[in-house]
Amino acid sequence: MSTRYGFSTVPDRAFVALLDDLSEGAWGKVGVGRGRDAPGILQAPVTVYWKRRLNSAIQDLVEALGAPGPEASRAVDRAWDAAQKRLHFRTLELCASDDENTARTSRRVRSSLLEGDGLEQTTWDLHAELDFGRAQLRKAAAAELQADVTALRLGSYLEDIRVATDALRDLLGRGSGDRSGPRREQARDALEGCATACNHILEAVDWLHEHAGTTDADRATLEALGAPLVALLDRSVDEGEVTDDVEPPKALPRSLGA
Repeated sequence: MSTRYGFSTVPDRAFVALLDDLSEGAWGKVGVGRGRDAPGILQAPVTVYWKRRLNSAIQDLVEALGAPGPEASRAVDRAWDAAQKRLHFRTLELCASDDENTARTSRRVRSSLLEGDGLEQTTWDLHAELDFGRAQLRKAAAAELQADVTALRLGSYLEDIRVATDALRDLLGRGSGDRSGPRREQARDALEGCATACNHILEAVDWLHEHAGTTDADRATLEALGAPLVALLDRSVDEGEVTDDVEPPKALPRSLGA
């Protein structure tokens, strides 16, 4: 069952990053309780069981890897946002320069490297920020913009962004190469546990979503719960980590959010 939806191909740190999704949105509304307030597992709603299972599997992986948890994720995100803000405020300052050429060049750089008012990208999720940072650095290094970056002396600002973007990459397990070496048995078992839990839960979401007795309101909730898992899987597929023997995702993952 571990390859039904392809979660066996997802990198370990991508599973760790899923912890943030479990505290937000539809998953954040699923209260598992603590101590005496925690419902017995046989009396709890199925969503509570799902969340407990995901949390448990990912926490086992965090322990096995010594990987950063949500606090570390937030610290990396804050560092990336701060680097973006430094570039935003410096170019904004240069736009007000008395030298028209400098002001014009800065406006050109801002339109190419920043989003919206200059800070819109800092409001996105971690994966979107990583994608943006990679594209931003490619644009800055391209011939048509490199001269402007050099003229405005923005090299140190972009170096800060590169360092912060690399930290995001390593945190999320996207392109860090950490799947290539041998793993300790505990880490391998924990990674398999995460894949099995995600496969099981997405299969259940899939079945309930298509069940004739499911109401429209419940389908909407199921779609919201399934969305982070589908996004995690799709990123793995998009980045070419799925092997030929992995069965393609079923109907629900491709139709969620449509």
